Amino acid sequence: MARLTFTKEERLCHKNDIGFLFKEGHLLFVSGYTIRWIIPSKKEDSPVKILISVPKRFFKKAVERNRIKRLLREIFRQHKEEFYSLLNARGIQIHMALIYGKRKMPIYQQEEERIVTILQQLKQDIAAKQRIEQRDLHKNNS
Repeated sequence: MARLTFTKEERLCHKNDIGFLFKEGHLLFVSGYTIRWIIPSKKEDSPVKILISVPKRFFKKAVERNRIKRLLREIFRQHKEEFYSLLNARGIQIHMALIYGKRKMPIYQQEEERIVTILQQLKQDIAAKQRIEQRDLHKNNS
């Protein structure tokens, strides 16, 4: 079993990458979360670079926002292995932003179920996008 850590390489930090993600990325809404994701053109060290955000509009105190981000990072860290194995098998990498959109403090068990659902939905969306790209590639070569 691989180490379940959340390293610096897995964090989406660069302003240009974040701007490109929000400008060009695909949008997904799943049970109180907004997810933006994109397959970057340049190769990275990690299969996923993630940005976790909690809007100040819903949680005025930084303590609350930081607690929610910590909770979401922990859930992602514990459930990333299956997602990473799929991405590595397909040879792709993604950048993603996970934006918490609820107005109440999360409960760990409920959010864990939602994050697992989000990762499954992302897998389906990535697979569908790859099928479309392959189909378009075959049309252009014909």
